[in-house]
Amino acid sequence: MTAASLPRHVANPGQIARRPDPVEVFSARCEARAYLWAEAEIADLHDAVDQLQHDALRDGLVGKLGQDGVQALIGRAFAAVRQPCVAVEPARDVVPDLLPVPDEAPKRGLVPKATLDAAKYVARQNDPERLRRWLNGRSANARAAIQKHLKGTRCSAQTR
Repeated sequence: MTAASLPRHVANPGQIARRPDPVEVFSARCEARAYLWAEAEIADLHDAVDQLQHDALRDGLVGKLGQDGVQALIGRAFAAVRQPCVAVEPARDVVPDLLPVPDEAPKRGLVPKATLDAAKYVARQNDPERLRRWLNGRSANARAAIQKHLKGTRCSAQTR
């Protein structure tokens, strides 16, 4: 390269700097985007990171550094500007316990309400064979409890 072929602003050929390292440029871009995100110039973290990922793919850095290397550069830049999280102790009375914790194990032989409701539904179909088939899949204790429940239901239904 001769002095005549140099751009006007470069008077001395020794002033021409080497081409910047793409990793250094990308790292600087990561820091800049992280700063913009921290200052709310870029509203969404995903937008900030996705653009950097796109640029890394375009510039061949994923092939050069690997995906983990690219993510490490992005992560370091954003970790530097991240605001520390403040741990807040949740108020215990804001969300009530939906189900009380039992003091003892449930008693054996009790049939779940859903099973009793299902038995009532099958019994209302007026199909004794269907009810018999449905009951055959239950234990003897469960069948006895269901039968007792259904008898109590009929009595209370007849008195209404």
